[in-house]
Amino acid sequence: MLFICATDDRYLSTLHSVAYRQWSNRVDLAYKLLLACALLWVLILGHRLVFYTNSNGYCAAQDGPYALFDTYLEAVLSGVFSPLLVIVLACLLIRSVQNVMQRRVVPTGVIPTEPKANQSHSQQANSQLLLMLLLQSLIAIIAYVPYGAAVIYFNITAQWSKSSVRQAWELMFAISCGGDGASLNQDAGVDLETLPKLTIDEFLNSTQYKSLSLSPDADYLLFHSLRPVWESDRYEDALWLHQTETRQKRLITNHLYPNIKPKWSPSGAWIYYLVDDRSQKNSVNVNERSRSSKNEKFIHLYNIISEETLLIEVGTQNPLAITWGDDDNSLYFISIASSKEDNKKNQKEWKDVVQYRQRKPADSTTLHRIDIKNKDHKIAVKITTITNIDFLVGELLSVPAENKLVFTSVSTLLENSHDFEIYALDLGNVSLISRLTDNKAIEQNLQLSPDGKRLFFQIIPVELTTGKHNATQNVLDSIDLTNGKTERWGKGFNGNIIGYTIRSKGGVYILGQLGVNVQIYVQQSSSKYLILQHGWEGTYQLISSATSPHSLSIAFIHSSFERALEVYFVKHTNQLDVAKAITCENQLLRERNLPRAKVYRWINSEDDRTIEGILHYPPGKFGCKNLPLFVLIHGGPNAASLNMLIGDWYSWAPLAATEGWLVLEPNYRGTGGYGDEFLSEIAGHPLSRPGRDILAGVDSLITDGIADPNRLTVGGYSYGGFLTNWLITQTTRFNAAVSGAGPVEHVSLWGLIDVPVYIASYIGGYPWEVPETYYKESIMFKLGDVQTPTLIVSGASDVRVPPSESLMLERGLNYLGVSAKLLLFPNEGHELSINPWHGKIKVREELEWLEKYGHASLNKTTNYTRAI
Repeated sequence: MLFICATDDRYLSTLHSVAYRQWSNRVDLAYKLLLACALLWVLILGHRLVFYTNSNGYCAAQDGPYALFDTYLEAVLSGVFSPLLVIVLACLLIRSVQNVMQRRVVPTGVIPTEPKANQSHSQQANSQLLLMLLLQSLIAIIAYVPYGAAVIYFNITAQWSKSSVRQAWELMFAISCGGDGASLNQDAGVDLETLPKLTIDEFLNSTQYKSLSLSPDADYLLFHSLRPVWESDRYEDALWLHQTETRQKRLITNHLYPNIKPKWSPSGAWIYYLVDDRSQKNSVNVNERSRSSKNEKFIHLYNIISEETLLIEVGTQNPLAITWGDDDNSLYFISIASSKEDNKKNQKEWKDVVQYRQRKPADSTTLHRIDIKNKDHKIAVKITTITNIDFLVGELLSVPAENKLVFTSVSTLLENSHDFEIYALDLGNVSLISRLTDNKAIEQNLQLSPDGKRLFFQIIPVELTTGKHNATQNVLDSIDLTNGKTERWGKGFNGNIIGYTIRSKGGVYILGQLGVNVQIYVQQSSSKYLILQHGWEGTYQLISSATSPHSLSIAFIHSSFERALEVYFVKHTNQLDVAKAITCENQLLRERNLPRAKVYRWINSEDDRTIEGILHYPPGKFGCKNLPLFVLIHGGPNAASLNMLIGDWYSWAPLAATEGWLVLEPNYRGTGGYGDEFLSEIAGHPLSRPGRDILAGVDSLITDGIADPNRLTVGGYSYGGFLTNWLITQTTRFNAAVSGAGPVEHVSLWGLIDVPVYIASYIGGYPWEVPETYYKESIMFKLGDVQTPTLIVSGASDVRVPPSESLMLERGLNYLGVSAKLLLFPNEGHELSINPWHGKIKVREELEWLEKYGHASLNKTTNYTRAI
């Protein structure tokens, strides 16, 4: 627009007519032109106010003929009209300048009055003006034409069959025209149809990030990535070191032991970590490979300057917890207390007999101290046993200001809340261990305030009171280690606190979930309210901050419906909305034709409670009607379906939508992030109340004409599988069901699960106290009403939901003559974290099951072969 106005002004100033020349250099006219231009653009683009829709902060044309019209209109306006107008005006200006030059030519026989030098300068100025106009026209063509041409080309060829080579060339062209392929098409109004379809292989080949930690001065960022290694039938846990200024990345190890988070030394010169020695033959570290044939375990100390690793032998079992001391020369670690002699004595007396609930030597732990001395470039290591602790330890943290260690107690079986507390040990008197908390909760994620006198920790509620369930969401507390006073943080926040990190200037950064989004908040003290930081919608999953008082830098992990999971670094939270990713492991997802998603709300007429969920439309079908529906139910139940994009076997809604299903992820009663009352309303009605919430959502989609009532399917994993099993006993409307690790019988589950307190808590008591509720909410006693073909999956070593529950469900359906299939994954627990093929086979078979029994989805294009 500035080019056009400037060219127009020059054109008017060079015309022969005095009347026209007077229009040049008039300020009042410039204001009028600006107003006229604004009105013109309103007239041209005002229709977007009517026909555009907003979905999670992204405005675009509705699908259909209007989207095509709007796309071509923008292409013409931005790619054709603007450069054409600049060129036309430039040509007119050139012609006008030539006329001026001709008027300055002296007629024959007339004595020239202008010096030759002035004539030469005038001609030179006119030549420069002509050159400038030519360059201006060329710049306009380069700036505008490629973008408009790309938009038109992608629309014309959207339905063409293209080879992968051609798609790669087109992606390069799209990047040269305006960013990556996805962003170009979104900006152009194209429904991403030009991008390749997402495949199951691409989706499940995604990388996740499990932890991250900034160095004290924020010069380095440490992060842990997890990706599948298909050829080795395992997941790869890799530890990376990223230099925040140069953006250089260094691989420290590609088989990190994931149960111990790596941690910086007080000075930031060292990092400790452990190695998972099950696959050290593929290690990138020579020191790691050198001991792979032995049973000894080592703490690895990595120096970021020399890039060398010091190995400290710590026995035959990996430590349970590690922490640095008051400087870089000391560490503390916790190990299992049992020795080879204890194990031999126990085996001699009891052979292979298991004494259930009988204390064993392995139920207690030992605290050790490591001292490191560096003299004459020779490192000496000394390990000293400090004391024995009469329980298992989960986390360990040094408090140099108080000369103490603080640690959490844990248990492999959650039967008693007092098995999970925080303790302090006085290093001046190691026999003095004091308990700091008395919560009906699990305490975790211990961190120290900058002055080292206040201990922060997250609370995961556990209610054990018989017959009652005072459930709350996750909260953040702190303890003053000088006087034992406890404070609750998160004032005024009604959501779920899923993470936090300490601010170097005091206070905390909090990751707070409200609804489907997780945002970053700042709280400067426990008495002040939280301040929402301006960033992107979506889910901030992890966060870390520098401890130096001179730095406000933070690192975080973020994703949303349209933005794949990556790691980011900013120097201040006011840069959140312009943060740049420092990783690009999941870039491929942005280069695929992903489904569009939005938040969908409905009302459960039973009590008029508003429920919401996430609605994923098949690619190219956003806003369409009468779509086949797949209800995908999250686990927990206090988890939530969130605004994020993660490629794994659990969060596979985008993949199901890509295969043509309209996917509803309901956040039913019992979900976190909607307030304590919303979560606790599941009490006494663990299946029936959330079940009615979900069915109300299905009814609402049918009433709105969005879902096809004849093509309904349902599925979920863990508590999602629990609810799936319940729903198929309540209605025969679902054509197919896929149930993962879903219980069917409350009594047997209470007796076998590793967290029995939750079952009693949600139901309202033990089986002998409220037998009528156990019966009323039972699936097994209603199994005779099931007609829905059901695919069942379970980890063969699952202790959270024992596979016996899945076996009972399959046997019952088989006796009833209902189509059913059970898949058991060897050696897998509840999280299917051993072999990535198990998760892939799970999703592959679930998609096939939905396709076979759910009535054909709209976009069936993938041929799922069993030859994997």
